[in-house]
Amino acid sequence: MCLPPHAVRVSLDLTGAQLRDFAPHGCQFGDATFVGATFTGASIFIGVEFTTSSRFDDTVFTGQAAFDEATFTETGMFEGARFHEAAGFTRVNFPDSAVFTSATFNATTAFTGHVTFEEATFSGGGTSFDGTTLDRNAFTLDGHQELGAGEP
Repeated sequence: MCLPPHAVRVSLDLTGAQLRDFAPHGCQFGDATFVGATFTGASIFIGVEFTTSSRFDDTVFTGQAAFDEATFTETGMFEGARFHEAAGFTRVNFPDSAVFTSATFNATTAFTGHVTFEEATFSGGGTSFDGTTLDRNAFTLDGHQELGAGEP
């Protein structure tokens, strides 16, 4: 399924799909839609390049989800996504942004880069934001502002 460099990108629509041990690591995709899909086993997106729209809204990852070193040319949408095992987003390139509104993380999770969380839940394991800068006036935890004006 991987495309050679500089190939014309094709759309990939796996809306509602049931995918087991999905591993397109190193591939390049045009429009990629996984809305409502269920990934069982490991989902390895390491080094994948999403050259246009990418949607993982309401997607369920029952096993490990690895997006390390992936590139999302446009906004990566993960609204309502559920990660039941470890999720890795280290050294991901989100030149625009990533949206994790109402996403749920139930195990160890690691992020670097620009991401947006609204009503996201992190439970179990640990969550790492190494190398990430948090907006001092916008970061809240359980509805209470944790970083305010004048605080590092």
